[in-house]
Amino acid sequence: MAANDDIFILRAKIDDLAIKTHQLSLKLPKSERHVLAADLRSVVNNIIRYEVQASFMQGSEARRRLRPEETFRLLCLMDAEVGLLKRKIQQTYNLGYVPTHISQRQHAEWTGLTSEVGALLGSWLKTVEGRCYRPGPQRQGTLI
Repeated sequence: MAANDDIFILRAKIDDLAIKTHQLSLKLPKSERHVLAADLRSVVNNIIRYEVQASFMQGSEARRRLRPEETFRLLCLMDAEVGLLKRKIQQTYNLGYVPTHISQRQHAEWTGLTSEVGALLGSWLKTVEGRCYRPGPQRQGTLI
């Protein structure tokens, strides 16, 4: 992400996702509230944790003029958690909770919000990856 405004947009979207996940996990049946709902909230909490750590680490690495390798690692972990959240949301649909406990509109908003977070994260990840792994000058005429 180029500007701090983009990080704040991502943070706001993650907060919206956390609220939406909490609201919709309360609508799941009681038998799933302690398993699936807890998994959903745990994944969202991990996303929040990795975002806070990555933004802090990015500032720390910039002050010390280091390559953002730790930031890149945290963003990769956060990206994996977003992928896991998408799978868990799909699991609620596959288990049949969408038409009975969660409306189609709410499910569409939930998946859309998750996709927005994934897109914003992807742009931040791409920016950090470009700073982290810059290709060096190519030497011609050598075998190594």
